[in-house]
Formats: sequence, C-alpha cells, structure tokens
Amino acid sequence: MRLNRYIANAGLCSRREADVLIESGAVTINDEVVITLGARVGLGDVVKVGGDTIKPGKKRYVLINKPKGVIAAMEDAGGKRTLLDLLRGKFKEVLTPIGKMDRDATGLMLLTNDDEMAQRLLHPKNAIRKLYHVTLVEKVNPRHIEEIAEGVVIEEGMVRAKNISYVGEERRQIGLEVISNRSRIVERLFEHFGYHIAKIDRVTIAHLTKKDLPRGYFRELTEAEINLFRMTTT
Repeated sequence: MRLNRYIANAGLCSRREADVLIESGAVTINDEVVITLGARVGLGDVVKVGGDTIKPGKKRYVLINKPKGVIAAMEDAGGKRTLLDLLRGKFKEVLTPIGKMDRDATGLMLLTNDDEMAQRLLHPKNAIRKLYHVTLVEKVNPRHIEEIAEGVVIEEGMVRAKNISYVGEERRQIGLEVISNRSRIVERLFEHFGYHIAKIDRVTIAHLTKKDLPRGYFRELTEAEINLFRMTTT
C-alpha cells in the first residue's frame, strides 16, 4: 500500500496532508525516515508519524446507490458533489470506488480500502455480473438486441450481454446483464449502433442488489457478502 494511503487509512489525515508529513521528514518506516512520495508499506512494516506508531484502519466494504449528478470520486471536485459527500464523514478510512461510473449514471457502486480485494475484482478473469436498466432516446431495433446478445466487437474486443430484453412496450427501455470490467461498456454497446442514452441505472453487482437501499444511501456489506466475493475471486 502507498505510504500516504496507509497514513490516511489510520485516520490521521487526508492523503494530501500525508504527503506533506512525508516530505517534512515526520514519517518513518522501520525507524528509517522516508521522504519519497510514492513510497510503499509492506506487510510487517512499522510506520511511525512524529515518533508514534500508527496502524491502518479496519477494512471496509461499502455499497452505495449513486444518484445522478454525483461524481464517482472520493476527493474534492471543485464544489461538485462526490461519493465522499454522500458518506457524510461516516468512515475515517480512505475508501476507493471499485470501477468507474459516469456522473449522470445512477445505481450501485462498491467502495473499499481493501486494495487486494479491489485488484481481484477488477482483474479481467474475475469480471463480475452487473445488471443494468437502460433508457434510450430512440426505440431499439430488435435486430440490435439480437446482435448484442450474440456479441459485438467494440475497439479492444468482443462484448455480449448474457441476458438482454425490452422493459415495457415502448422499446426504449432495455434490461441487460453484462459480465465485464471495461469502462462505460454499456454506453459503448448502444453507441456502437448510434443510440443516445437518456438514463442508465446499475441495478445489481454480483449478488448485491438495491433492496432497502434508496438512491443516495449506503450500507456496509455483511460478512457473508464479503466472504462470497472472496470465494468467487482468486
């Protein structure tokens, strides 16, 4: 883990403030002063700030239902609302979103300070199931639904929806299940055929749903939910 993140996870300060502490010579790893930004802390290393030993905070796994207009980031965005604002200072640990989501998209996101788990979930071989509810400006041609189900080549590779169908009779709303960690993959699928997206909502992530989680709210994962992720990723 990067040293500034380790210090922030201990609840001492923000990562930017940790950088100032590091450059000032106030931080040691195994009793050696470290002033290099980007230095890393290994298992078993002892980190001290101002001579006091610090320890990282508890590992957190948080599910949040992101509203439209909120930036999927945990740092200041020049006055614009971010995920950090939604957490309302609940956690002292520094959490990071697993994956990305556009500002105007809504739905479920996972946040954690468990770097190992985040890396496993983001690895291509561990791509997890995500279910989306998409509203298009135009009506969607049934032929394009079939093509998305069969697989579409988008830039760096083939993408297909494991399940895809109309929601309602207008043919502007689509439900689809995608197993991919690629950025903006759903948007790119429909843009490939020239459609314009009006709304996009991520309804599920793996075994997690929006049940009892209104827009703008969050909750910590249960131990059973965390263990299920551990069992399904390597």
